Amino acid sequence: MAINFHLLLITLSVLFYMAQIWQVSNALFDEKLVVIYNLAQTIVPVHCRSLDDDLGRRNLYYGYDHAYKIIFRDNLWPYESTLVRCNTEIKGVPNINWIAYDARRHGDDCITSACTWTIRRDGLYFSRGNENERRVVIW
Repeated sequence: MAINFHLLLITLSVLFYMAQIWQVSNALFDEKLVVIYNLAQTIVPVHCRSLDDDLGRRNLYYGYDHAYKIIFRDNLWPYESTLVRCNTEIKGVPNINWIAYDARRHGDDCITSACTWTIRRDGLYFSRGNENERRVVIW
């Protein structure tokens, strides 16, 4: 009888834990989209990586037709640990590093529309969905 009670208690604990995960983020398994554009009027190398994967180095040409698109899902465990870091170099400003996606900060914002980074001559800009872009790094 005691074993059945313990098994029931463990099962209920697991179900409660899983319900909390779904409650925290109903989009745990949805794909996220991060897009990087180059409007700096020169070819810009961009290299991105997550904690688990090297996502590659790309030479971004000028314009909205040439984008670095990163599509991924958040890590299941540990929860909210997905992190995508990128670095670039632009004339006169070497080795610019930034966090393109952090599950704790960007969370569900990159699901319904892209989290967009735009490299310009005067800095790095960020926007989510239809909001106006804002400069987050100045050079």
